[in-house]
Amino acid sequence: MKYMPPQIGVCGRHRCFSDGDAGRRQQPAAERAAYRREFDANIEVSCLMLASMEPELQMQFKTNHEAHDMIVALQDMFQTQARTERFNVSKAFV
Repeated sequence: MKYMPPQIGVCGRHRCFSDGDAGRRQQPAAERAAYRREFDANIEVSCLMLASMEPELQMQFKTNHEAHDMIVALQDMFQTQARTERFNVSKAFV
């Protein structure tokens, strides 16, 4: 039987062998620490955002704890309302 070396592919952000976890490189400790800091900061911002919301809004974001996703959803919710108010104010001046 002929020896066949494992094929190397790209898995996420690092190179790995195609035969499972056997050849997977470990992420450097500095990269893991940086990821952990960013993750903890994201959780902290999400908690602060939820704490500053009214209870009705908190219930909408009960399962979504990503700060960026909450910001995008809030912009979508209130952007139309702000646009309508600006239109009504400008119409009142005319």
